[in-house]
Amino acid sequence: MDNWQKLAEENQGKSKNIVIGDATYRRFELKIPFSDGEIVFITDECKPLKVKYVFKKRLGLEFLIYPEDFMDRIPKLFGHKEIITGDQLFDDKYFIKGSDELLVKSILTSSLRNYLLENSVSNFKLEKIDDFEVLELNVMINELEYSSMNRVLDLFKETIHIIQPSTTHNS
Repeated sequence: MDNWQKLAEENQGKSKNIVIGDATYRRFELKIPFSDGEIVFITDECKPLKVKYVFKKRLGLEFLIYPEDFMDRIPKLFGHKEIITGDQLFDDKYFIKGSDELLVKSILTSSLRNYLLENSVSNFKLEKIDDFEVLELNVMINELEYSSMNRVLDLFKETIHIIQPSTTHNS
């Protein structure tokens, strides 16, 4: 995981390789300081890449974006609302719900929508866990490609910047 180490060094972060058991199961973790927390990349041999960030302040915000399937279309027939971005290709592929429609739409910049469309994303969410909101992206990318890892980092930073200003008027 040389690319993880390179990304860590460029962003004053730390990467580590965790071996569980008799070296048959490996887990990689990268922590990059950002704003008042850390962006954490976690992957192992069995799961897709997870990128997360814990907000230190209570936001009172939540959203969930995931690939839409047939079962998601049934509730919509009965009036269940989802957030619509206006990007037909994106709206047809992803189901979007959230507590603040304007925030979700501002997060879903064209670069982020394109990224989600180009990659195999199981979900992108901001959810309350214990007393904090956690921003999390679960995505299948080539973690051995430095440019792929750097792109996800840049998009994650951009998303955090969009969410952070909203905390100043909600606090």
